[in-house]
Amino acid sequence: MNCPVCNAQIEADVSKCPQCNSDLEALKHVNNVSAKINTQKNIIIIFSVVLVLCIAGLIMNFVFSDSNKAELDQLKEVNHSLTEEVVLLKTNISELNQQVVDLKKKRSEQLAQEPEKEAVISKNSSAYIVKEGDTLWDIAQAMYDNPFQWEKIALANNISNPKLLQIGSKLIIK
Repeated sequence: MNCPVCNAQIEADVSKCPQCNSDLEALKHVNNVSAKINTQKNIIIIFSVVLVLCIAGLIMNFVFSDSNKAELDQLKEVNHSLTEEVVLLKTNISELNQQVVDLKKKRSEQLAQEPEKEAVISKNSSAYIVKEGDTLWDIAQAMYDNPFQWEKIALANNISNPKLLQIGSKLIIK
């Protein structure tokens, strides 16, 4: 602490300034009151901040609690509905997979019952049985000696996608 009269450095518990002999009792009381006021200000500030935060929390809880509950209930309903739909779709997929297996089995049985047809390539043929690995390009080369005639075969047999030839199907060659 400094003396207010001579600005000499003095200890806090001294009643008179050792340098200028000034009475320091009033200064000690002012410093004590000032310290108490600062402490009270700090307590009031801290209390105010805590109070504001509590009030803000209560307001947010009040405002959002009803809407959050309603939104949560709605999301639970949507989740339940979607879960049921997933179960139904899984069941449908399982049924479709079984139908595919059944159709493949039926087709295999049909192919086994048909007498094996041998593909004969001859320039005088009017029909051709597609075998594995055949392309319209290759068939046109064999039948017409010109692979660019593949479109003629496609048109005569209504083939819209020449890459999807069915093995065992009969093609008309003109």
